Amino acid sequence: MTPKGLIASALLLLFCSASVDSFFFGPSTSGGRNWDVFVFVQNWPESVCDKWTNQRGGNTCNKYPKNHWTVHGAWPTQLGTRGPNDCDPSRKFNLAEVGGLERDLDEWWTPIQVNARKTYFWEHEWEKHGTCALPVIETQYQYFKQALDWVRQYEMGEIFRTSGIVPGGDYSFNDITEAIRRVINKTPQVICYYNRNKPSIILEVRICFSQSLQLVDCNNYSNCDRNKMIHYPTPSA
Repeated sequence: MTPKGLIASALLLLFCSASVDSFFFGPSTSGGRNWDVFVFVQNWPESVCDKWTNQRGGNTCNKYPKNHWTVHGAWPTQLGTRGPNDCDPSRKFNLAEVGGLERDLDEWWTPIQVNARKTYFWEHEWEKHGTCALPVIETQYQYFKQALDWVRQYEMGEIFRTSGIVPGGDYSFNDITEAIRRVINKTPQVICYYNRNKPSIILEVRICFSQSLQLVDCNNYSNCDRNKMIHYPTPSA
């Protein structure tokens, strides 16, 4: 990998880690597979690209969907920790094991940040989080297929549209969370990011599943300012 590629990979890892850290409160754990909930994370591609390009000069984005949310990850999580993570270093990502899902992953689990390897994002999510999903999910195919099923069933753009929340508008924290609750009947987590020149911007929505893959409440943590409006950016041309 070129030095430029190594820098891009390191920045992407930092970008993902910072987003993860905003949810969990305890120490990071690795190696074990004890977990309580599956945290399924969707992000708004326009916000992801905006955050990435403002993080460092020279950061660029791949072509990404303009009309729907995409997957950030599916994280087996032990409550009160940032993990488990990296549970089996021997189980390396192998695109061949994903067997026919690549086109759907391009569309729904889009690698938005430009990196030296197209598959880096999927590799990172599988090796850090997917390897910890046993015994509920055993293979790479099952891991990625489950996330694709969830994003189609609970795609946040469609959920928001049912409550009149559309890109280009500013909405209260309560309006956003209640729009999600009305559909899934559970407490979500809404994550924002902040740009000095812009208002609070919606970045991610997280919903939680039990080990039996049934919807459950997430805790109500959010880094968004609940007393200010949150911007839902319009996709760039």
